[in-house]
Amino acid sequence: MDEHQRSLINSLERARDSLLASIEGLDESFDASGAPVFGDWTLRDVMAHLVSWGDELRSEIRAILIDPTPHYSYVISSDRDYDEWNQSQVAVRKSSSMREILDELERDYQETLDLIKRLAPDDMRRHGVVPWKIEQLPPPTEVTPENSTRVADLVKIHIQHIEEHSEEIKHWRRQGETPAL
Repeated sequence: MDEHQRSLINSLERARDSLLASIEGLDESFDASGAPVFGDWTLRDVMAHLVSWGDELRSEIRAILIDPTPHYSYVISSDRDYDEWNQSQVAVRKSSSMREILDELERDYQETLDLIKRLAPDDMRRHGVVPWKIEQLPPPTEVTPENSTRVADLVKIHIQHIEEHSEEIKHWRRQGETPAL
C-alpha cells in the first residue's frame, strides 16, 4: 500500500467518524417521527442515500478495472437524472430500519476500506467512463479526460459525499430541529 492509499484510508476513517458523531445520541424512535433532515429525506433516507452511492462508486471502480468504457443502460447527466436515481435508491431501502441502515453503513465502510487496500497504485490512476460523465447512450468507446474519472477520484468523491451529508446533519441538529436527547 502506498502513501496515497494510506491518505485515502485516513480520510475515509475521518469521514466515517464524523458521520457517526453527527448521529450520536439519536435512536431509532427519532427516525420514526419522519422529521426531514435534507429536503424531504429523513435521517434514515440520508443514510440509505450514502450507502447507495457507496455501492454505486465501488461498482464503477470494479467496472473501470475490467473495462474503462463499460456499457451502461442509463446515464445521469442532469439534476433531474440525479434526483430520480437518488429517489429510486432511497426507495429501495424505505422499509429498512435505522439499525439495518447503520449496519449497511458499516458494510459500506468495510467494503470501501477493503477496496482501497486491494488497489494497486496503477489501478488508482486508471481512468474510466462513469454514467454521470456521459451525455447520452451509448457511452463513448474512447476514454478521454473529459468523459472519464480516475479511480482515486471516485474514492475521494465517496469520502467527500459522506463528509457533505455529515455536515448537513450536524447543521440540522444545531438548528434545534431534533428532539431533546
